[in-house]
Amino acid sequence: MWKFKKGKNFYIIFSVMGLLISLSVCTIMYFQFDRIVRESYFGTMANVAAMIEKQYPVLHDIYKLEQGAANDEDWFWEIAGELNNIAESFGLSYIYCIERTDIGYVFRISSVISRDSNPEWLGGLVWSKSDEYPYEVDKAYDTQKMVFSDRPFKDEWGTLVSVYLPIVTNGKTVGLLGADYDVTYINSLENRILFFLIIPFFAAVALTGVLAYIGSHSVVVTIEEREKTTHEAIERKLEIERLMNALKIASENRTAFLSNISSLMADPVNHIIRISSSLSKYTEITEDHHKNLEIINDEGMKLFTVINDILDILKIESGKLKFNPVKYKLPKLISEITSSYSVYTETKPIQYKLIVDEKLPVNVAGDELRIKQICHHILTNAFKYTNTGGVTFSITGKWKNEHIMLIIKIMDTGVGMTEEKAKNVFTNYGQGSGGLGLFLCNQLAELMKGTLSVTSEKGKGSVFTLCVPQKLLSNETIGPDTAKKLASFKFS
Repeated sequence: MWKFKKGKNFYIIFSVMGLLISLSVCTIMYFQFDRIVRESYFGTMANVAAMIEKQYPVLHDIYKLEQGAANDEDWFWEIAGELNNIAESFGLSYIYCIERTDIGYVFRISSVISRDSNPEWLGGLVWSKSDEYPYEVDKAYDTQKMVFSDRPFKDEWGTLVSVYLPIVTNGKTVGLLGADYDVTYINSLENRILFFLIIPFFAAVALTGVLAYIGSHSVVVTIEEREKTTHEAIERKLEIERLMNALKIASENRTAFLSNISSLMADPVNHIIRISSSLSKYTEITEDHHKNLEIINDEGMKLFTVINDILDILKIESGKLKFNPVKYKLPKLISEITSSYSVYTETKPIQYKLIVDEKLPVNVAGDELRIKQICHHILTNAFKYTNTGGVTFSITGKWKNEHIMLIIKIMDTGVGMTEEKAKNVFTNYGQGSGGLGLFLCNQLAELMKGTLSVTSEKGKGSVFTLCVPQKLLSNETIGPDTAKKLASFKFS
């Protein structure tokens, strides 16, 4: 008996539809990430420039700046060193102050110049009047408005995007504060985003193919079957409706999966950072391999910060960040926060110490994920900027009715900060070494009705204190035995 074989047609239609939907969603996600990455770095450059202009009023006195360089003044070189630290903290290539003269633009101060590195460049030409240089430089100087380069500018320093902030004194432009960013790093981020989107794309295509195959075999009918009773016709209709519903659910799940790709990207990056740190301790590895491992570690840390911190900050600013209070065990949280950092003591001559109050409760409720996020940011910075001495993680609490205020102190003997920098480290995306991370940590602490503070002394280290309320669920305490196991990193 002749059969009406529609299965093949359904399979082709559903497969093509799934392929087009998957490709469209991944393309939209790519351009969305690309926009966020670019806008975030332009915003960072603008904030850095505005921060420096406010923090160093001496930039408004070009003559004093010129004399400071000519007389080899200590304060001048200290500012140049601080500009270098700011550039490294925010991932910028250069920060510099230039003045327009009759012969062209000349250097007055720069993050790449020091007493030991090319001091003779000061007062020298950056661009002469006959040079081909970015038109945005003159535009910023003449309009007295901040100007971004709308295309990459390539010179002997690299392929750069720049922001130029006019320095105005008594209504007159006396100089420009410039910040450059190597655009090749943005391009590398785009390639990584594309790579991570390929995985869910093929997963979605495979899922669509399986569903289409099942569906195509579910709708194969014969002429004789089509001529049967009304009841059988209704059954076939219901079968098709179930198939379409399954495809709809699959499409919704796929969309949800892609919308959360940013958080999923953070995990493999974190693994890359940890593995590269562990591998770097082997003496059998060549010097080139060590350098490659350092590049992997640095780039992984930057990508981790960009993808997670920027997206979280955007959620906070739009009011879309949701907290998820859950019941959890405090000893397990402490172990998960601190145990992964013991690897740093193997790569640096420093000590890692954990102090736990044995009177702390075992069972509490709160957003443990955000507490982990804050502690990981601060611990990462503590180990990054501590080369001698050690890092200490201390946790205690204060009880009030049915709640406990967890008090977490992270102390290091690292590079530290000046008093002025410590006051502003949580504002304007940070003026210290924390950058976006510390700004985000402070926002998360405030949203959880807690506080985050810091005391620091340059050259002697910093103490970050996180206070966050959690709900008490029982009177059971950690006790001396568990506290001792936690302090020795033997709790699991």
